[in-house]
Amino acid sequence: KLIKNALSIMLVSQGIPMILAGDEMGNTQYGNNNAYCQDNTISWLNWDNLKKNEDLFNFTKHLIEFRKTHSILRNSEFRDIFSWHSTRAWFVDWSDPENRTLAFMLDGSKAVGGPDNNIYVAMNMHWEMHGFQLPWPPEGTAWHIFSNTDQAPPTDIWGCGNEKPLDNQGEVLVGPRSVVILIAR
Repeated sequence: KLIKNALSIMLVSQGIPMILAGDEMGNTQYGNNNAYCQDNTISWLNWDNLKKNEDLFNFTKHLIEFRKTHSILRNSEFRDIFSWHSTRAWFVDWSDPENRTLAFMLDGSKAVGGPDNNIYVAMNMHWEMHGFQLPWPPEGTAWHIFSNTDQAPPTDIWGCGNEKPLDNQGEVLVGPRSVVILIAR
């Protein structure tokens, strides 16, 4: 789940995703950040991980497709596209050092190159489940679940255009140490 959380956050962030070859199949350098200068198992890709971690590979493929599909995730300029939230919509207590929840919404109407869908990302790094109050989606749209790292495959991620409608449009439950990505369409 940790790898899926990291990939989810990276691929919905502004800028260039910093994905290392092999991340999509669970490859590790065992904490070594100087693997470029080693010619041994620390720097080699273990291609057996592709079969062993096929679910992670498919999860990553869907995230990449999602990023390519939504121009709001590739804005070259940082404009006023973010709104910050916590478990309460439109409110974040930045002063609480114990806060382990954060959410943000990307306003698709401000995407460079034309309008896009709104995207909402809820991150719960607490060891307990939390409900996140949702901002209302744009008129004529509803929130749909794109991914939920707390779920087991194949319901952890849905392909672009196949997102599952959210049953409760006012709140989303986010499991312990999980990330949920919603799209308004």
